[in-house]
Amino acid sequence: MSQSARPDVSVIISTRNRADSLRTTLESLTAADRSGIAVEIVVVDNGGDDDTEGVASSFGRRIPVTFVREPMVGKCHALNRGVSEARGEILAVLDDDMSVHDTWFQAVLDVCRRHPDKEIFGGTIRVAWPVADVPAWARNQGIRSEIFSAAGFSSESDLEGGQWFSGNHFWFRSRVWGRGVRFDDLWITEGKFQLDLIEMGCRGLSCPGAIADHRVQRELLRPDVVIGRARRVGIGFAQLRLQPYRPHVRSARMMHEHPLLSRAYCLGRHVLGRLRYAISLLYSLESDRFADRVIGIMWMTAGVEYLRVANQLEEYSIWKRHRAV
Repeated sequence: MSQSARPDVSVIISTRNRADSLRTTLESLTAADRSGIAVEIVVVDNGGDDDTEGVASSFGRRIPVTFVREPMVGKCHALNRGVSEARGEILAVLDDDMSVHDTWFQAVLDVCRRHPDKEIFGGTIRVAWPVADVPAWARNQGIRSEIFSAAGFSSESDLEGGQWFSGNHFWFRSRVWGRGVRFDDLWITEGKFQLDLIEMGCRGLSCPGAIADHRVQRELLRPDVVIGRARRVGIGFAQLRLQPYRPHVRSARMMHEHPLLSRAYCLGRHVLGRLRYAISLLYSLESDRFADRVIGIMWMTAGVEYLRVANQLEEYSIWKRHRAV
């Protein structure tokens, strides 16, 4: 690819002090079939102090790599910087613990060409375990999807009802950047980015054929880390779905149109979460029932956060309705 030619696909990787993991991700991208596709990789070092630059530079002869530093720590800052540096028609966000399959580039470009009316896309995410003897609880479907970001699609389907693609593996057309939506400083920054675009009329589509493996870090199998992540998931999902009010998000619309019934539902989920959590305490952390504890925590924290946000915003008020200006 000449320096002046515009890439078909730019892959943006935000990373911080994980040079070895980044190397594995870049190896997978380098090995993937890129025939007939102009690509570039944009590696954003987000305030790290390891050999990330050396690792990125070592791939320069095998695949076009642009290395930039973003000193303001936070994934949102790294992604905004990476997108501003990227030149591709398609901008793919990939975490530094992901490994793409051989046909990944082909699948990404193919789905974009076949669906010119869609702007946001997400691919299949499979879990690659760091150890052979994975705890039984880790294989629970709910844990795999919510904690380890697994995502599977039986066919291409529209993104709807307040859904978003996992932030470690999605892509979008560069033209949407001109709408002014940016990655904000919050935990699920990629989810808010997608929901904001959808609220502006953009449309999303899943792509089962674009497959990447999430290489789960060993520490993510520690019970205390999983429990902490479950709390963040419960709180983060509730905040993202209700704040700000977006009519296209199913949870937000229901809370707006049926505030009492929706509050009762959230309270019920909280109670069921507490019950599930209490029963799980009868079993050890190594038991497969530990999954019930994790899911119970997600339900409890989400229920409380839904109620907290709903009680703060006028759109969800029980006593008054939001008035359009």
